[in-house]
Amino acid sequence: MKVRRLENTSSTNTIKKISVVRNPEMVILVYDLQKKKNIGTIIRSAVAFGVSKMLVVGQRRNLKTFGHQRTKDFMKFIYFEKFDEAVEYLKSNGFTIFGCEIAEGAKSVVSHPFTGNTAFIFGNEGNGLNKKAMKACDKFIYIPQYGHGTASLNVAVAASIVLHHFSVWAKYEESSREGFKFVVDTSKKFSEPHVNFKPTEKDLKRAARIAARNERLKESKESSQSTESTSTQK
Repeated sequence: MKVRRLENTSSTNTIKKISVVRNPEMVILVYDLQKKKNIGTIIRSAVAFGVSKMLVVGQRRNLKTFGHQRTKDFMKFIYFEKFDEAVEYLKSNGFTIFGCEIAEGAKSVVSHPFTGNTAFIFGNEGNGLNKKAMKACDKFIYIPQYGHGTASLNVAVAASIVLHHFSVWAKYEESSREGFKFVVDTSKKFSEPHVNFKPTEKDLKRAARIAARNERLKESKESSQSTESTSTQK
């Protein structure tokens, strides 16, 4: 497996040094998803299975990521105003777009019908992929079921299964383990995870509150250390 630093150019934006990515590369196009918990869970699975970045359409403001369990800092997000712009970005950079839908000609994900750099689109929680998304897809995959009590899977569950299959097919290097868990490498966090992001006033206020809180914690820690040092000297 090769690891390289990506430099991509879109017709609408020049995006340099996005992240260290695996080859073949796996990305997600986030479009028409509504429930914040699903988006958060998809982020967590994306980080676990080697997704290099997530393209977010129409949610520049306050992208809801509840359920990510502190993994969102390990993901790169690129924001697009329009769906067509995100699709153009993917096409111009050689990605095959797979829609996860039981559509005509869809292949079972178990058969690993992948060929190279791949982008996945997962359907809306209620209606699946809409017509625009279906038209943008080059190929379709579905997840076979073996029980008889449900017509479909939760979108976050489906995404997790698909992403895992791709990482197995691509032979991504397994993460290191320690004890009963995988090692979290904090050096892989992004200092600037958001590209093309336009913060709202609410975003700026939240960032200011977090910065103020961190400053108070820092001052409290320094004060505590100073007090302990003085006590020791006495």
